[in-house]
Amino acid sequence: MGEDKSRKIAVIGAGAAGLISAKTLSQAGVDVTIFEIGTCIGGMWDANNDNGLGVAYNDLHINTDTYLTQLKDYPFKLDASDYANHTEMHEYLCGYAKNFGVDSLIRFKSKVTKIDPIEEGRAGWNVTINDGDTERYDGIVIATGHLHAPRLPDLPGLFGGELIHAASYRNPKPFFDKRVCVLGFGNSALDIATDLAHVAKKMVVSARTGAFVWPKYAFGYPLTRVAGKVHEIPLLTLGMKLRLARLLNGILVRMVWGRMSDYGITLPEKTGHPISNQFFLSHLKYGRIILKRGIEKIKNQTIYFDDGTEQEFDTIIAATGYTVKFPFLESARLGNDDTLLPLYNRVVPPDLPGLYFVGYFNLDWASNPVYEQQAIWIRNIETGQCHLPSSEEMWREVHHRQRMIKEKFHNAPRMNLEVQYGPYVRELKQAQKYKNANVCSRTP
Repeated sequence: MGEDKSRKIAVIGAGAAGLISAKTLSQAGVDVTIFEIGTCIGGMWDANNDNGLGVAYNDLHINTDTYLTQLKDYPFKLDASDYANHTEMHEYLCGYAKNFGVDSLIRFKSKVTKIDPIEEGRAGWNVTINDGDTERYDGIVIATGHLHAPRLPDLPGLFGGELIHAASYRNPKPFFDKRVCVLGFGNSALDIATDLAHVAKKMVVSARTGAFVWPKYAFGYPLTRVAGKVHEIPLLTLGMKLRLARLLNGILVRMVWGRMSDYGITLPEKTGHPISNQFFLSHLKYGRIILKRGIEKIKNQTIYFDDGTEQEFDTIIAATGYTVKFPFLESARLGNDDTLLPLYNRVVPPDLPGLYFVGYFNLDWASNPVYEQQAIWIRNIETGQCHLPSSEEMWREVHHRQRMIKEKFHNAPRMNLEVQYGPYVRELKQAQKYKNANVCSRTP
């Protein structure tokens, strides 16, 4: 592939999505600069990141095993855990950046404070750094992540104890012998509740709707790897692979856990996001964690639950997810609909040429390989190997996806970002090859 250093692309963020995007583009000869607000590589996986956006708790592990999480051209070390902890994940990303020379592309302590198009409706962007110098780029990849703007719940009353968001949680020590209520039923909620099960005086999880909880292992084998192996079977169609993986996983989960209803978990009527935890359901059975439905009201330190019971608590930990914010981008350009991002194939805003978003999805799979597929598509657009449809066609796809989300998925803000691995990667690979002589690429 020939090099074209005339193309200049800014990547915002030196986390996994930013590093993978920068590597993919730079290997195609694109002139890439990564702007990182702090002094560290790895984004959320660096527990000591000084960018002020960290949310990693001490016992954070990836939810899909390393076999699925690793990139094909840079595997994990042989002695890595099946489910890498945040330290291993941080080391992996640092090694990845160094191995491919991406670390040399990073400008640390460079906060992007504003981006705006050089000319409306055409590719080319001004990037303002630290409210000072402005530089010009042909395109921008936004890879700042969607797990750094905490969403606090609208509680039915004023809580008189300590109220924190899960983003502030690091370890169980401050909650020793305290009465704790965790709000939510996502991966973070279950991880934190599991952390506190042996140290808290009382540990309650409150969630109006539960979720399907996968064990990390079935018969000593990483359960997420089952789906990975199924997707590698030759000659099977994507639909057959999806059905087979779902069937095998369902059988294994049923054999390990039984039914979710056996634990008092109410599943949503529509598809929800799968949750992975090896210990939570066991703690429920042992009574170390108590599961409650919704909250009717709060008065001082007393929480009145929907089931008619009431209990006093010292602390509420709101594991209620995150909103999505881009403080450097005028909200009117992308809309202000929280997690409902108007992006064609989850990457391209139809009316903002040269702007791309990588990593703004929730997934039933490992994220890194999907970041890479998004980055390959951007590379192909920027190097003229493929084209984008017209703005009208892209908007039709955006609106179709939004309707599909409402029809298929559970009604929650996080589900606006939900994608299914197999179908979504197929969409990206088709887009990577799309060519139309009547359609212009992003290149001017």
